[in-house]
Amino acid sequence: MKKNRPFVLYKQEDNGLLWMIPVSKAPKEKYEKVMSEGFKSIIKYSFVKTPSYILIQNIIPISYYHIRGRYLYNGIQVRITNKKICNTIGKQSKKIIAMITYDTYYFSSEIKYMYKKQLEYQKLKEQELELRENEDSDI
Repeated sequence: MKKNRPFVLYKQEDNGLLWMIPVSKAPKEKYEKVMSEGFKSIIKYSFVKTPSYILIQNIIPISYYHIRGRYLYNGIQVRITNKKICNTIGKQSKKIIAMITYDTYYFSSEIKYMYKKQLEYQKLKEQELELRENEDSDI
């Protein structure tokens, strides 16, 4: 995965797991051909007048501890404000997350691996927090 690639937050689960979607500023030829073939999990969107592609099929699970900062463009926080685009992202993301969590996502074994590792990581963090709370209450 590209270092410092911008991502947009899709969803935060109750256990703290975050689902992030990568954004690419690759030349349009790279994604336009795939999109013209009916591939629905890539969306063209302009962030602050910069054409970009939201790569829903590459959605990844991470924890809050892995986020370095906000997605800024010339100092402006980037947000998706188009409701139609947000709805499309929501529908496509829900399908992909369901496939990942039920272990039927065939596109990337790395994403399934990341999901399982992030769940393990979240459990460890919760256990550490419990231990600290128990130690504090014993004092």
